[in-house]
Amino acid sequence: MIKSYLLIALRSLKRDIGFSLINIVGLAIGMAAAILILFWVADEVNYDRFHTNIDEIYRVYEYQTYSGTDDLLVYNTPGPLAPELRNSYSNIKKVARFTPIWQRSIFTVNNEDSYVNNGYFADKEAFDIFSFKFIYGSPETSLNDPNSIILTQKLSERFFGDENPVGKSIVINSEYSYNVTGVVYRPSNTHLSFSYLITFDENIDRYWGEVNINWTSNSFYTYVQISESIDYKQVEEQIANVVADNGQDNVTLHLEPLKRSYLYNIWGSGSITNVRIFSAIAFLVLLIACINFMNLATARSAKRAKEVGLRKVAGGKRIQLIGQFLGESILLTLIAFVIAMILVAIFLPSFNDLSGKSIAFSSMSSWMFGVVVLVALLTGIISGSYPAFFLSSFVPIKVLKGEFSKGSKLFRTVLVVFQFSLSVALIVATILVSRQLDYMMNKNLGFQKENILSVMFNKGGKEKYDMLKEELIKIPSVESVTCSNALPYQVGNSTGSVSWEGQDPNDNSLFTTLVAHYDFLDVFGMELVNGRAWNPEMASDSMGLIINQEAARVMGMDSPVGEPVELWGYNFQIIGVVEDFNFQSLKHKVQPLLMFVAAPYQNRVSVRIHSEDITTTVKEIENVWGMVYPGELFTYQFFDELFDRLYRSEMRMSKLFSYFSFLAILISCLGLFGLATFMAEQKFREVAIRKTLGASEVTIVVLMVWEFIKWVLIANVVGWILAYYSMEYWLRGYAYRISMSFDVFLFAGFISVAIALLTVSYKAIKASHTNPVEALKYE
Repeated sequence: MIKSYLLIALRSLKRDIGFSLINIVGLAIGMAAAILILFWVADEVNYDRFHTNIDEIYRVYEYQTYSGTDDLLVYNTPGPLAPELRNSYSNIKKVARFTPIWQRSIFTVNNEDSYVNNGYFADKEAFDIFSFKFIYGSPETSLNDPNSIILTQKLSERFFGDENPVGKSIVINSEYSYNVTGVVYRPSNTHLSFSYLITFDENIDRYWGEVNINWTSNSFYTYVQISESIDYKQVEEQIANVVADNGQDNVTLHLEPLKRSYLYNIWGSGSITNVRIFSAIAFLVLLIACINFMNLATARSAKRAKEVGLRKVAGGKRIQLIGQFLGESILLTLIAFVIAMILVAIFLPSFNDLSGKSIAFSSMSSWMFGVVVLVALLTGIISGSYPAFFLSSFVPIKVLKGEFSKGSKLFRTVLVVFQFSLSVALIVATILVSRQLDYMMNKNLGFQKENILSVMFNKGGKEKYDMLKEELIKIPSVESVTCSNALPYQVGNSTGSVSWEGQDPNDNSLFTTLVAHYDFLDVFGMELVNGRAWNPEMASDSMGLIINQEAARVMGMDSPVGEPVELWGYNFQIIGVVEDFNFQSLKHKVQPLLMFVAAPYQNRVSVRIHSEDITTTVKEIENVWGMVYPGELFTYQFFDELFDRLYRSEMRMSKLFSYFSFLAILISCLGLFGLATFMAEQKFREVAIRKTLGASEVTIVVLMVWEFIKWVLIANVVGWILAYYSMEYWLRGYAYRISMSFDVFLFAGFISVAIALLTVSYKAIKASHTNPVEALKYE
């Protein structure tokens, strides 16, 4: 019986090869898109989950309350917190700090210098908590010595190739020698994006000598391990006031399960939103492919009607017919599945480039393969369920007399409307996502970002800054030079230790701080709304403060210039007010900002240059750098390129969204083309009769096209409603956002109708050219 069913299925597939190809191609594209998204989702939801103790690991974070500004949630904690938790709370198994070094380092290996980013400090206990796989060395002993260094596999291969580097020497910043004691494999889907590790012991003083490691300096990430048998909320209550009891009254400690940290981070901007969006897209693309199958299968029911009638007359049972038609559907789906897997293998490298992932097809786990196969089977069952039950319901006598339904036209109409509603919604969403990204990239942020070259100081480079600036200004194409501890888009330091005249005694507002230098406003093109910039010829400007408009508002100052402000116990005076500029992502509103001059803390030089002959200018700057810092590496970046990275995830999301939306629309068009083909076949005689009675080809084409376009127009209204509410929800995540103008919806409607017209018109025009004699000669 199974052999018989298989032969019938293959014959049916061969007999209607055109419709079968449309179904197979549509399903294959839908499944390939869904599988690629499944890979992406799996990578996202498995962030940090490779750690053996993942269910016991928690990040400590602070909830800081402020009366005059927004409250703040931060992962940064004081340095002494880890020892305090380790020594005073027996229900905490392990404690470790794992903190970025926040500066580039020069590695000298085999007498060759190279810059390396993303170094981390780690406590010796770090590998008792985290389960990074050691390629060489031992997690128990690798961080026992202050001069030990652990490299990632990628960095190790960069310097030592395939050989075991344990015992090899690395000199950092031409000053400190480290011995390689371990090499670890660091997966890409972890928030700990280190390239090398050194211990806290002694190294903190080497790198952060000027930073006070005390209870009021939040510079460290703290992690704890708590037994699964203990409710972490109880531990959270016990440690809540540890920092408050040591001087920061406005701080409450909380614990965040590491397995939730990436998807549901404390700022509410975790990846779970993107996971939900792309999971929905995968479902919709697959659903649209299934709708195509149902539409075409029910539309072609007439060709299978007599077969069903004869089988029932011969004693065939309905359950057998259902099994046969479901089997045919599953067979088509499995063929599509094989094609889909081939497409995934072909396009996965491009998908990785687009999404920023490192997903390998060969690394598909058994459970994921099982999920993919299950999805394929469910797709076959779902897409074939309605046709199977519909065809098996035919009454034999009516079928053999030709008295039977050719499939519910209402059902097919509903499916077409639903399908194009989703397509229209995706078109609108794609346009709005693209516009929001364009808005963020081109919005007037309050500073200029073009033609600014940025170079980080090496250790000891700050002392020669005045000499460097003096030489750089001599270059004709250099307009201005400054230095700062951060670029305008990445300002992150903040303090609540600010007081001013007339301040409410209960006000403990939080202010962001930026350490800048002379000419900072000129280099970045910032506008003063009041007062003046720093003047190197005025000694008092070393204690001069420039604030933004939001800071003036928080302080309640209508005329802030000349007003005294106490910061960290030092007396400053406001000399200028700068126009508010966005020094964080546009997801966040502008916060109050204080800018001051403090030479030892600046670590980045910024040079504004003319736009003509940039290559020659960069070469001249490099020559000056080599003269001031002999033997030091010169590596630079342009500010606008660095700024663009701020929205890299949004750019990737926008591109992914666009591509998958295009696939959904393409699948919809395949289905519409199939239905148009079927309609042309069904109306073969009707068209001939109309032409015989004098109808023009234009009239026939309009009638056939209108049969579909009217439903596409209705689908637009439904799609607009879906898009409006979904995009309104998404745009709420941005403090600065676009408005949803009606032209976007009209444009999406125009595109959908144009696509439908192009898809249907070909078959309609072809049908209108029918020779009436061919259609009616057997009547």
